[in-house]
Amino acid sequence: MKFIDFLWSATHGLNGFIIQLFVCELLFTLPVKLRRRPYILVPLCIVLYFGAGWAIRYIPSMGVITASVYCIILFVFSLALQQICFRQSFKRTLFNSSAAYILQNLALNAEEAVTMFVDGRGWKLLVMTAVIAAVYAFYYFILIRRNRGKEVRLNSLSIVAIALFSVLVSNVLFSLSVTRGFTAEQMLPVKVLFVVSCNLALFFQFVIFRNAALNSEKAIVEQLLVNEQKQHKMSQQNIDLINIKCHDLKKQINLLQNSIKSGNMDELFKDVKNAVSVYDESVNTGNSNLDLVLTEKQLYCYKNKIRIEIMTDGEKLNFMSPTDIYSFFGNALDNAMECVVSLEESSRFISLEVWQKGDFVSVTVSNPCSCDVVMKDGIPVTSKADKKYHGFGTLSMKYIAEKYGGNIVFTEKDGIFAVCVLFPLVHEKKA
Repeated sequence: MKFIDFLWSATHGLNGFIIQLFVCELLFTLPVKLRRRPYILVPLCIVLYFGAGWAIRYIPSMGVITASVYCIILFVFSLALQQICFRQSFKRTLFNSSAAYILQNLALNAEEAVTMFVDGRGWKLLVMTAVIAAVYAFYYFILIRRNRGKEVRLNSLSIVAIALFSVLVSNVLFSLSVTRGFTAEQMLPVKVLFVVSCNLALFFQFVIFRNAALNSEKAIVEQLLVNEQKQHKMSQQNIDLINIKCHDLKKQINLLQNSIKSGNMDELFKDVKNAVSVYDESVNTGNSNLDLVLTEKQLYCYKNKIRIEIMTDGEKLNFMSPTDIYSFFGNALDNAMECVVSLEESSRFISLEVWQKGDFVSVTVSNPCSCDVVMKDGIPVTSKADKKYHGFGTLSMKYIAEKYGGNIVFTEKDGIFAVCVLFPLVHEKKA
């Protein structure tokens, strides 16, 4: 009996909330990558979390709202600890935690609605465990697993509004059940109302999440169509350049045939080499996908007399997918070429560097810039009139950097614009 009493005390009241919220947040968060030194951070954060649950008991009582205040304090504290432990954006942490908060309240009230008809603490504990596990499993397969790993496309204000709504709904209903002094018979409809309200709130949150994802995907598709048109135009320009060079080469060959007897060959051979040099603009960085992007961009640079300096160790980018490499470096170089093509020929140069620096891969794309760059939330604001499509490239670069746990910074200093990214080497396999 003492053991059952111990389990009862450990799983009910504030103790039960602490454990259940912890489990719910793990359901939504895992398997997000941990930050560096997890063997230190994870145990420390677990101790701090449960220590905070023990410490808040000593906050002076404020009557019927005391329990709600305790829960909110612990919820906020768990947010901070998740940010310390897990490699994810704060938007994702806030979204997951608010959903976990609703799920915990939903499961708790579903369990209480059932166990109020069960006698004996031992049986109540057994039924409680079964009901809570069933609720967690149901929502895991219906909502959590299906949306795991998807980027939160909602803006920060929407995320905060959802979190506040989640906490408000849960605590208003909780306070209602406490302050009204319902009997056991009267409490059942209150619990059912609580379960239905939490269920609606949870699905409402994920409907907003899904709609935001669909709108984002629509914007990406529209941008891809624009990029395809742009790519087609660039490819046509490259073909025209090749045709011109082929025509020049034919003329040089004809001159060669007519000049063999004259002995004046050096200058002619030099012209022939220059005519075909455009075809030797391939690069070998150690990453075939990066090579493809750079070879294509070099051809454009050759035509527009843009010098491009490439100092890269492409093998360090093997953790990135081919699509992400093409999108990230394609956008970075397109922006750089667009910026320098209008400058004087002597100022048309682009620098690309990819190196390992300690536990990070450093990527830097820099170029001269003749205009003042306006930043908004750390992202350059496009100066073009058609803002619907332009400016999407830099947002795409930021998304790709964050996808791999990296940090991207756009800077402009002394007439040089630079894109700097640090990718952690957590993706490489250890020997």
